[in-house]
Amino acid sequence: MSVLAQYYNTGDDDFELQYSVTGSKEEAQTFTASQNYTMVTWKFLIYRIGLPGTVSFQLYTTDENGHPDTPIFARGFGGNTLTTNPAGEWKEITITSFGAITSGTKYAIIIAGGDDPSDCVVWRKDGSSSTFTGGDRVGSVDDGANWTTYAGEDFMFEIYADSLFAPPSDKVTIRRLIAAAANKIWYEDV
Repeated sequence: MSVLAQYYNTGDDDFELQYSVTGSKEEAQTFTASQNYTMVTWKFLIYRIGLPGTVSFQLYTTDENGHPDTPIFARGFGGNTLTTNPAGEWKEITITSFGAITSGTKYAIIIAGGDDPSDCVVWRKDGSSSTFTGGDRVGSVDDGANWTTYAGEDFMFEIYADSLFAPPSDKVTIRRLIAAAANKIWYEDV
């Protein structure tokens, strides 16, 4: 059973069009991993305008400014079957080939679908009173060459993990280097 690991899923009162497959506009949601885990499912509150075709979900590491930098995972699906209801639907994406998330690392999620505002995916967001403290909405109008951070605005997302592991605080781990030769054993704590 999967466990909700990272999320912002309340207060959606606005939206942003996502149409950067061949366009220049890109939008992303950043988050800082609170612990190590393996992703198994993503969920996003989205809907469509027109026929966006293939929708891609991409995960990036971020640069020192918290903006998307290095792509590390991508997954796509046919977006023409998404709801057209502006309230959106929670679209679930199962992750099978990548999933390792590292505690303390800031990541960015980019959703892209369609070529223009009349055929695109729309991502619901909290555009007025976000309480999410682990990241921000960021946007680019020049194919990701320059990014703007929109503090206080966050997209609706959920990331599920196979499990969450927090080592017990009362345990101590010792690493030892061990060598054996001529009927003797040597070890040193490292």
